[in-house]
Amino acid sequence: MESFRQEKFVLSDIEQQTGAPEYKTIMIIALVILAFIIGVLLIITLFGRTLPRIATLERSVIINAPYQTVFPEISNLRNFVLWNPWTRKDPTIHQSFSGEDDTVGSSYSWKGNSKVGEGKMTITGIEPGSLVTMEIDFGPRGKAKSSFVVEDLDDRTKVTWGFESDMGSALRRGLFTKMMKSFIEKDYDAGLQNLKTRVEEINS
Repeated sequence: MESFRQEKFVLSDIEQQTGAPEYKTIMIIALVILAFIIGVLLIITLFGRTLPRIATLERSVIINAPYQTVFPEISNLRNFVLWNPWTRKDPTIHQSFSGEDDTVGSSYSWKGNSKVGEGKMTITGIEPGSLVTMEIDFGPRGKAKSSFVVEDLDDRTKVTWGFESDMGSALRRGLFTKMMKSFIEKDYDAGLQNLKTRVEEINS
């Protein structure tokens, strides 16, 4: 009984020192915030489960030039950097090339500001005049695949630029898939317009 009284006295003393009502209010607020965060993450995860693990997108453009003029601008990485959207975001970007141009295994590495980051792009497949496939290594940010499908439309050419990336967990898919697609779509559209302008000027 005496021990119980001592414990009660100690608890009462602690409450007086810490301010029990204020302490309880803070704890309730903290628990509400924690429950809210957990709830949001749960909703995002459930949403992520509805999205495919492999995120894909495609953007296309029609170029007023024959495919023979268009294809080298894609298959040769030294030409690719002249119109891709990221080079223009960093005028001081550092670029290097390796391998024989226009061949499988040729690669392009870059290191730039926060807008373009760093990475390496390697050609993994070429079907002359119709298809180029690439693998992109973003280092800690992961890897992705890219492709260019070139279609002959007589005196015009349709170019379809594709992207594919493994988004990982459901939470990561829920957080980043939509945002990533939005950013890449804008960059791909800008890049394809740059390509169209460049090739049509060459062809004029």
